[in-house]
Amino acid sequence: MTTQIRKRMLRLALLMPLIWNPSSSAAAENLSVRASCEVPESRRDRPLVAIDANTGRIRSIDSVHFPLGTQVEVVVFNKNPFLYLYEYEVVSRDLEADIIRDGLKLAGVQEPSTTEHGQPVIQLRAMSSDRACKKFAGTAWEEPCQRLEAANRLADRIREIKSAVGAHSAFLELADKQPRNSSECNALRNSAQVAASETPVLIELRSDGGSNLRRLQNAVATSLDAFPGAIASLESPECSADPKCKEPATLLVRRAIAVRTTLERAEEVLDQAASLPDPAVDRELILQVLGNEVAFVETFSLPRREDPTGYTVKILRKQRESGKSMPELTAGEILVGTSRFTISGGIGVSFAESRTFGRQSSLGPDGSLVPVFAVTEESDSRVAGVFQLNGCLVRCDESRARINWSLGAGVGAGEKAADLSLFTGPSFGFIDGKWLLTLAYHQREIQKLNGFVVGDPIPEGLQDPLPTRTETVGALLVTVTYKVR
Repeated sequence: MTTQIRKRMLRLALLMPLIWNPSSSAAAENLSVRASCEVPESRRDRPLVAIDANTGRIRSIDSVHFPLGTQVEVVVFNKNPFLYLYEYEVVSRDLEADIIRDGLKLAGVQEPSTTEHGQPVIQLRAMSSDRACKKFAGTAWEEPCQRLEAANRLADRIREIKSAVGAHSAFLELADKQPRNSSECNALRNSAQVAASETPVLIELRSDGGSNLRRLQNAVATSLDAFPGAIASLESPECSADPKCKEPATLLVRRAIAVRTTLERAEEVLDQAASLPDPAVDRELILQVLGNEVAFVETFSLPRREDPTGYTVKILRKQRESGKSMPELTAGEILVGTSRFTISGGIGVSFAESRTFGRQSSLGPDGSLVPVFAVTEESDSRVAGVFQLNGCLVRCDESRARINWSLGAGVGAGEKAADLSLFTGPSFGFIDGKWLLTLAYHQREIQKLNGFVVGDPIPEGLQDPLPTRTETVGALLVTVTYKVR
């Protein structure tokens, strides 16, 4: 062996404790993973409504209407805590006050919000143990064997770095997407776990201003330079002739070929390791997330109120890296309690005589045609659109037929709507209270001739419109309406 190769091997032996230090990079930590992707089960005494953090939709199997006094919990699932920071806003409204206002003023109401948040450690893989060249002890081949063993430990280090680069890259790819279901959420969490356990290798490699990385690159180059001489020595005729050398040397040389391939690709692996985002920052975030019980699935209780209340949950997200606010996600309304008041719309039939007057020709006393007052249009009923506000009197449970007292008015343009004016009377709910039949009293304006009767001749020179007067009469109104609120 040349003096130059001996010097290189001595440098490599001195560098190895710095390049591969199991006590520093593999300090065993216990990984405490508290974060979970599982949506808890709903309980009878504490029902849950699950909202997808990806879409803002309430899960289709969840009920959104609960009896008054129920303590309802909201679960936000499919969160990506590596991509977004989350907050929640709960807007509540008094169902009864809101419906009364909507019914009488066509107005609305609003109220405030809630939030909450969680830490850990990691189990590192143990490094491969030293491989002794015991079978070559005291022989001329002990030194070449030790050179290949040093190269093998170096290759183990490169493989470990490659594994860490792969784990960290896979995590970064998943962390950049929003999970759509529990499987994708679990994949993200598991990938974060693996990355956290592998990242210390990258942190150590990139520490010390990059000097560790440069040492490793130099060690790889030195080891590759020493390969040919070591292999040539183990494949020499002297070793082949010695049964104690031949068999272990053959196995060592075979393994050395794979080791050499690994070292030849080391430059590419180290370049990838150097190009990743700062692994120390990523690992700190991963540890925070994995130790936070509400990182992926978060549960909070809706404020309990004494009156029937509707709750709307808003999910507010900010990109973790840029701080940019994302579009707000608003879930459908969660109803606790049943309002005694409803708004319904439909059609109404008013039963009151209605007449329109005009001119008509008739035979006069002398047999000539003269214009007379006549009824040009007549009906005993009139149909128009209606809306009504209904207050429950009896059987106010949503699932049963209700008895209400209703107040309503005609809707739309024109005489038909105006004719109905305001009306009031009892109404009866059927088909789970969604449809209402109302028998109401209302006052309706009708037209009568003023100073004349039907059949009177129209005085000469009397222009249209004909003289009429308006009278207000009471009438029965029957409505069929459908509950819209």
